[in-house]
Amino acid sequence: MKIAIVTMVKDSISFLPEFITHYEKLADTIFVVDHNSQYDLGRIHSSKIKFIRADLYTYFQEECTNLIIDHFKIRDEFDWLFVLDVDEFLPFYKREKLENLLRSYAKDKVLSYSWKNGLAVDETLKANSDGIIDSSNLIFYERKSRTVKSAVNIKAIKGNFFVPRSAHNIAYYKKPLWHRLLRGDGVKFYKSQIIEQPLFHIVSLGKEDFEEKIKNFKKMRKMMDGVNGIGGSLIYSYPETYSFNELLRYVANYRVGNIKDHFQATRENFQNSFNFNHLDKDRVKALRERFLSKKSETVETPSEIEKKYLGAKKAENNFYKNQKWFSVTNNREVIISEPE
Repeated sequence: MKIAIVTMVKDSISFLPEFITHYEKLADTIFVVDHNSQYDLGRIHSSKIKFIRADLYTYFQEECTNLIIDHFKIRDEFDWLFVLDVDEFLPFYKREKLENLLRSYAKDKVLSYSWKNGLAVDETLKANSDGIIDSSNLIFYERKSRTVKSAVNIKAIKGNFFVPRSAHNIAYYKKPLWHRLLRGDGVKFYKSQIIEQPLFHIVSLGKEDFEEKIKNFKKMRKMMDGVNGIGGSLIYSYPETYSFNELLRYVANYRVGNIKDHFQATRENFQNSFNFNHLDKDRVKALRERFLSKKSETVETPSEIEKKYLGAKKAENNFYKNQKWFSVTNNREVIISEPE
């Protein structure tokens, strides 16, 4: 069984060393799309951990994810695919346990697992560590979120899949495939099998971190206004600042749209249900120091070709036409160019 993980990050120095150290024990290959980070994350590129640089201002997560799937032939060379954010952690410490779970769902095309949202913070509203592994107070809401993420059983699907933004579901084109590709419609979504195990989602390192996260999310989401099918507009309703109790409620219910559907959340509703005691702290520390040791130039404004693509992008789920604008160079860099 071969397992691939794809993630897209921007800096994320407080998470990325833990993410890599956790998943290098579970996956055969981790593909990291480095989105315009201020640090040279690709310094640890290897056969197992592949870094691809995307010097783009706009966070083209869906396009880059499906580009990596195509470019690195993930459909042909792997059995399972997990598309994860850098703050999401499967609750497995050993490869054997993950494989046993996947074998038990060998006939299911898509698996879905619910977020269990948490944070690393004390009641002073400040993060108590520079990295997640050092946190003395990593807590998670007692109930699983209504939001799910999806994994792809590539062999069962037999190649016909695309990963929408954030991988909350998995899409495919209806047959006849050639007709749908030319027309750019006919997108459907696979039914998924929801599994019992949660996905531990560390939403925030603290009050300031959460407020900055929401601010950046709003800025990136605004660039996609006008694109059909783009989600995430509920982020505009999020406040600019938070008290401790408000922070707990928004973390517990992160990305749940209607406030009437929010769970009640106080400190008593959060538990120490996941930690990083299984990781090699020296390895995590060494990775963090290596990432921090070299800066990279960043793109501060969208390029003209980015603006042109955004103007041409009619629908989020028009995977085939959208992806034609993107390619990977021999230097492992994502570029945009207008299709011929």
